[in-house]
Amino acid sequence: DMVHGIELNGEESKQYLQYIDEITEGGGPDSIGIEHIQKLRVYCTHPNIYQSDFELEDYSKFIRLIELLSEVRERRQKAVIFTSFTGMIDRLCNFLPSYFHHSDATLNPLVDYIDGRNSSTALDIIERFGEKEGFAVLALNPRAAGTGLTITAANHVFHYNPEWNPALTAQATARVHRIGQDNVVIAHTMY
Repeated sequence: DMVHGIELNGEESKQYLQYIDEITEGGGPDSIGIEHIQKLRVYCTHPNIYQSDFELEDYSKFIRLIELLSEVRERRQKAVIFTSFTGMIDRLCNFLPSYFHHSDATLNPLVDYIDGRNSSTALDIIERFGEKEGFAVLALNPRAAGTGLTITAANHVFHYNPEWNPALTAQATARVHRIGQDNVVIAHTMY
């Protein structure tokens, strides 16, 4: 288990406080209520989900994920990324193939996802993921991971946005770290 606490840089911190003012209608951090928490979870996953003018590569948490995935790629290993938000899954699936594109087939990633939109084809997706030689990334909603999926081809699990329920996180990790797994599995929690 590896925990990655990522601090907002100066500009990100300023924008985060502005976003808090926006959602609390000027009330600031002291006015955050339960109705604001989910919006802040999404924002901390990536501001681009709410503010499309915010570039993916300009956010500390996403930059750290790319650095870690670069290490996975150099080892020609596979990663599963858990995030609760389809907006983030879509951004990962659109960004990663072009960012990591390479002429070497083992470095050129297979990138796919499983969530409620395609759960009927989950077993086919997992099979393609497992058969891919070299670097591959599978983005999943943690709730989709609770449907009995086994993804033992992966070496790395990334919990990109922590869940409220630690049992859900453990269950998601268990999709990769289970009977039949021959690889050492590193679970990365990013917050």
